[in-house]
Amino acid sequence: MLSFLVRRVSLSLVTLFLLSIMVFLGGQVLPGNVGRAILGPFADQRAVDALNHTLGVDRPLLTQYWSWISNFVQGDMGTSYIFRSPVAPFVIDALGNSMKLAAVAFVLVVPIGILGGVVAALNLNRPLDRIISLGGLSVTVLPEFVTGIILILIFGVWLRWLPISAAWPRDAGFFTQLYY
Repeated sequence: MLSFLVRRVSLSLVTLFLLSIMVFLGGQVLPGNVGRAILGPFADQRAVDALNHTLGVDRPLLTQYWSWISNFVQGDMGTSYIFRSPVAPFVIDALGNSMKLAAVAFVLVVPIGILGGVVAALNLNRPLDRIISLGGLSVTVLPEFVTGIILILIFGVWLRWLPISAAWPRDAGFFTQLYY
């Protein structure tokens, strides 16, 4: 049991490390120059170089990664180059919406899954069992964004039961949020 736990924790740490490298490199491979993007295309090259030095984007990649991961572990997610404000409030705001969406999805999917499983079990090896199994398998193998687009198309565009906007108003109640 202990060896299993150690192996799982080790694999989790390796996964987190590789994920952090991917996230860091994802920001590094974006085209353009940070200083040039902030100061504009007509800024003096010396000003661009000075800003890049101040921001630390002219340092070696390994040094930048170490600084980035050290700050992240301490709770500092950095500053947005575009908005010139801390990134954490943007992440926290998006995380709140994501958690609400996940909770609503969980409340809807679990009963539907249980009901589908019971109906399929009661109709074992019959056409209804095969239809439910095929539907469940189809939803499982499709990427979430494809499933989301299909659901938006069905319920938002064709049936017009739900809005297709991005998020609900800030002062919306629970049922209004559920509608969105």
